[in-house]
Amino acid sequence: MSEAARSGGEATAQPTLVSGDVTLRPWRLGDESTIGLSRDSPVLSRMQEAIRRWHQGYADARSIVSYLVVRTSDPVPLGTCQVRDSGDDVGEVTWTTYAPYRRKGYATDALLTLCRYAFDELGMVRLETYLAVDDRPSQRVAARSGFVREGLLRGKRSDGDRRRDLLLYARLVSDPVPVLRLPTRRRAR
Repeated sequence: MSEAARSGGEATAQPTLVSGDVTLRPWRLGDESTIGLSRDSPVLSRMQEAIRRWHQGYADARSIVSYLVVRTSDPVPLGTCQVRDSGDDVGEVTWTTYAPYRRKGYATDALLTLCRYAFDELGMVRLETYLAVDDRPSQRVAARSGFVREGLLRGKRSDGDRRRDLLLYARLVSDPVPVLRLPTRRRAR
């Protein structure tokens, strides 16, 4: 965590992060409609409450930093990413890429941007992500973003009435920054 956050310094607004064709911007009330939730959706109020929680989490010593990922050239929502402070300068990273934008490099670009922010601005020294054993696309995104597979965590999470195994991937602030050649993205006309 940064010195300002540790010392209880004055709260600042959550920044927007721009990296090439990907922009990570703080969630705003109203974004729920940009991700396809209608006013009569039963999920709408839960999503609005989540956005309020994320704002409060950022205000509370940046314990949660959650972003809507959009294309820089136009405001098309591509997905989400988030880092939660786990304590001891460790953050848990999660992300989602919306179906039409998968396998185009957006998730890797967003995750690299989030990692840079978590290390440089939040003062984290280790980032972790927990991935389903059969989620090969997310495992590739993690690896391309500099995360190293550290092991299998048996029964890590509850999934209804059973426990699920998850893979632990981690990246340290001292790890080399990955050099990537991201795919060329074609624009829909």
